Amino acid sequence: RDTRFKRFTFRLIYRLNWKLIVHTEFIKERLIREFAIKPDKIKVIRHGVYEVGDQELSLSQAEAKAQLGYAETDQVILFFGFLSHYKGLDLLLDAFTKMKNPERTRLIVAGRVNEEYKQPMNDLLQRYSQENIRFILRRIDEKELPVLFQAAGMTVLPYREASQSGVLFMSYAYGIPVIAPDIGGFRYDVIDGKTGFLFRCGDSADLRVKMETLADPKHRQGMMSAQEIRQYARANYSWEKSGEELINFIKS
Repeated sequence: RDTRFKRFTFRLIYRLNWKLIVHTEFIKERLIREFAIKPDKIKVIRHGVYEVGDQELSLSQAEAKAQLGYAETDQVILFFGFLSHYKGLDLLLDAFTKMKNPERTRLIVAGRVNEEYKQPMNDLLQRYSQENIRFILRRIDEKELPVLFQAAGMTVLPYREASQSGVLFMSYAYGIPVIAPDIGGFRYDVIDGKTGFLFRCGDSADLRVKMETLADPKHRQGMMSAQEIRQYARANYSWEKSGEELINFIKS
């Protein structure tokens, strides 16, 4: 709901503040470009990663799959989060149903549905009612998260627009690679070919190719392991590091 009045209002707000803290270089660039904010007024402090304890990681992928009723050889793809039009679920469903070897892949769509998105969601449910797609359309309890993420071989964020996503950091915390669009902060947070893949935003065909690539063991050899993804997340997105940067910034 971007309007000229809101733009004018925020232009004033951004100028009244002594400093601005943002989570990504992408947002910093937008503030400079769209609101003419001076670069030295903006500090980038990365968002801390979702923290996962050893007990949550003790569940193996095979055990998690079994709890969901899947075979150990099944390739599980996870879409997690609040469902709305901009999240691009229709793009994911279109891409998923056209993947090779559909009998070996499983898609889980888990999260609450935005009130304004309920009718489009009902249309998608009717159109994509098939055995290898599971819809869990409700608030997901925190105790369910380890099973969903540990079972997944990848998390897909088919968003049409976004500057960043907490789901990406949750996936990294569990050591799960992410497929995300080449927009916003995703270009900085996803190491293409290492921690996941970037696809052309809005392009379901390109999304399908990236999912097939990530699902193929031959193409995953050069990628980071689950442990390496978790280590990368802790090293670059830890709350401790973000807190230290914030304290030092305020002290300065």
